[in-house]
Amino acid sequence: MSIIDEIREQEPDLEKARVHILNYGIPQGETKRTLVVVDENEIPRVTRDELSAVLQVFADGYRAARDELAGVKPEKDNKRDKPRPDPNQSDLFGDNK
Repeated sequence: MSIIDEIREQEPDLEKARVHILNYGIPQGETKRTLVVVDENEIPRVTRDELSAVLQVFADGYRAARDELAGVKPEKDNKRDKPRPDPNQSDLFGDNK
């Protein structure tokens, strides 16, 4: 069982769809990114229970990160937040001062 199998069970129209995972990461021991195309047949299958457990860990991590970020107020960067009008461009509302 993989996420792809799960999706196919829920959406029969995708039964014959070909699925590839595009991994544009840096392989271990390398310094440059490379594109690796993984065919769905190369994706290891797990039991439904293992898949549910992995998805639960992912969901818990997502919720924890979301909750942590909800309590963080972004610092304002006054230089970046101030509008910098182009002196050669008319103001949209005619308020050039």
